[in-house]
Amino acid sequence: MRAAQKREAPAAGVDGRVQRGERNRDAIALAMFELVGEGVLEPTAEQVATRAGVGLRSVFRHFRDMESLYAEVDARVRRDALPIATAGVVSGSRSERARAMVERRARLFERISPFKRSANLNRQRSAYLKRTHRELVALLREHLLRWLPELAEAPPEIVAALELASSFEAWDRLRGEQGLSAARAHAAVEATVLALLRARPNRPTQDARSTHAEGPTHTEATVRTPLGSEDCASLRASPASEEPRASSASARARWARSSRARATRRAPSGPS
Repeated sequence: MRAAQKREAPAAGVDGRVQRGERNRDAIALAMFELVGEGVLEPTAEQVATRAGVGLRSVFRHFRDMESLYAEVDARVRRDALPIATAGVVSGSRSERARAMVERRARLFERISPFKRSANLNRQRSAYLKRTHRELVALLREHLLRWLPELAEAPPEIVAALELASSFEAWDRLRGEQGLSAARAHAAVEATVLALLRARPNRPTQDARSTHAEGPTHTEATVRTPLGSEDCASLRASPASEEPRASSASARARWARSSRARATRRAPSGPS
């Protein structure tokens, strides 16, 4: 019996250390979640240790596996914010649905803003954060088409512009760099989305696209001048040789008369 108790004692001690480690890790993840949510976008190990109530050594040990910590913080953000994003689509006219979508996104973006900004600072160093960023972009695109299914028939440039106008990046620019309040940012996004839904893009004609791509030739530019065809042919003569390129007989005759007149003017006068 005593031998069995001795064998069980180390196992209990190991389980206790494992449980303590899990509690510390949960406390560290919660501390990071709270600090970032309060606007501390890159918490230091000291800040996390103080908030979590653990030793600095524990923080450094867990910080060696940042990908799993990012995942734990992200799981808390998703539990908090995804119900806003995934709530049912509101019915109504196109404008009513667009306004409801913008209102939903404004609430979502306000909730996730500090966490998204923090993730953006570290995204290039983290495969996990790169993946979650792509997932958010895809989710917002899918929801845009769910709220406004008529966009399936809209010009692609309008769809792209709507996706940009209702993105987190646009919201963050309005709230951060431009210093708008949440209410004013909401109004700006709504106005932009409604204007884009009313827009009809100007598409260049095939002739205009071809001309813009290739550029006008010298001959095309000459033909467009307000001159007759014979005058245009004279303008195309080479200045070096002064030989006419036109096939018109009248143009050649004028060139000949002009040449004789120039020769007469250049001839030296005789003795007086």
